[in-house]
Order: sequence, then structure tokens, then C-alpha cells
Amino acid sequence: MLGDLTRYYTEHGIAALSFNCPYQADCSRGARGFVPAREPFIGTDYELGTLPRLLFISLDPANDIVGNAPEERTLSAVREWEAKQSRSSNGHATFKKQAHWYRTYEFAQTILAPIAHSRGESALTFQKMHKYFAHTNSAKCKDVPAGTGQGPERVFRNCREFIPGEVEILRPDIIATQGKNARLSISGAYEVLVVGANRNRDYRAEVVVIGSRPVLKFETHHPNRRDNEYRLERREAWHWYTKVASTFSVGGVRALVDEYGFDVAE
Repeated sequence: MLGDLTRYYTEHGIAALSFNCPYQADCSRGARGFVPAREPFIGTDYELGTLPRLLFISLDPANDIVGNAPEERTLSAVREWEAKQSRSSNGHATFKKQAHWYRTYEFAQTILAPIAHSRGESALTFQKMHKYFAHTNSAKCKDVPAGTGQGPERVFRNCREFIPGEVEILRPDIIATQGKNARLSISGAYEVLVVGANRNRDYRAEVVVIGSRPVLKFETHHPNRRDNEYRLERREAWHWYTKVASTFSVGGVRALVDEYGFDVAE
């Protein structure tokens, strides 16, 4: 998986050590501190497929993760950085509780812990969650002075041609997109098999075909969203997401149709 991703990033000009993106001039236009691509984070057990592979697709890279030098933004460097963040003296990850990365850990634990328990696996502690998920950005580069603010729409638009192929290499079983541009990065890229919604505010899930395999997809709000929508989703939909993911991991598409009334896509 890592070798295939390295080749993919290199061939498309978005590798950290050999950044030669055809859209660089457009994406860096007006930026006060342009930093090229950061490669994805892939947990060790995600790569092995120990549990269902949970992939997060988010927005552009935050400026407080890893570093700005190319050698700090490779697949191996990102994995090493994440492992260090999770080895604190008090047994807790070192990022702020309300931060996007903390919430990503929290969602991963919420979704995967019941599946692990049903399979007789040991408890998935918060500190070790980084082993079980992968994370990539729907925009690869960053205007660092923008901080955690999103870059211009053109950055996300330019990167959309890269994301579906990357996702195929990552071979997820479950995808959680975080925010609008993450959702748009793979919108329409794959055949939709079934679609379902819960009873609160019409939160949705669908199963799509990626590389001939059915993959469960949730379109979630970004954890840094400033209004109340993320908190509402966390309260009203996460329990449903968890049950849907557990059912899908055992019974596949047919179980979602039978137990949750998912509709076959037209």
C-alpha cells in the first residue's frame, strides 16, 4: 500500500520530496507562505487490515501538524510524528481536546471499538487509535499563515482529480468525509449501491463501489465547524453511524437493507 501510494503521489507531482504539481502556480497565487503537499497518515493496523479500514478525508492540511519541510511531510515522517504524539507520559494524546485531530480520534474509537469488541479483540484505547485509521486531505498544499482556516476554493477544486485514485489505493472499508470540500472530492466518483438515513435531521450514509468492493461512506461535518452543526451531529447521529458500521462489517449491504431500510440507488 505505501509503495503504491508513493508511486501515485510521485506520478501526479504531489509527492512531498518531489513536488511538481501542475496546479502549483494557481494554488499558490496570493499565498503569504505556500507549503507543498503533505502525504497521508496511514496507521499500521489500517495498512494490515486488522479491523475494517476507516479512512478520513478532510480539508487542507492544518499548519500545526508535522512540519513545513518536505522531509517532514512524507508518508513515513507523518506516521512517525503521529506515533510520537500518542506516547505522552500521562497516557493521553497531546493534542487539544476540542481540536480537529482529537475529534478524529474520538470518531474512530466510536466507530471501531464496538467492532473490535464483537470480534474478541482487546479494548481500543484512545491512545492507540492512530494505528487503526488513515487520514488524507482533499487539498494537498497549504497557505501556512492562513492557520486552520480553509484555503481558497480553487485549491480544493484543483486537487479533486487526485483524490478518487488515492482512495482506491487506500482500500477503505468505511469512509468519513469531514466537511463540504472533502465530500465534493469524491462526489460522483463511484457507483452508489444503497442509501440510508436516520430519523434525526436526515443524516445519511451510502454504500459505494470502490475497486469492485462495497464501501460504507458517511458525509460528516468538519469538527472545526464554528456553528452548532457538528455538535448536533455528534449527539444525534454518531450512535446511528456506529450501529450502521457494525451491521455493515458483519452482514454487508444486504444487512443494511434488511435491518435499516437502506434503499437501492436508482
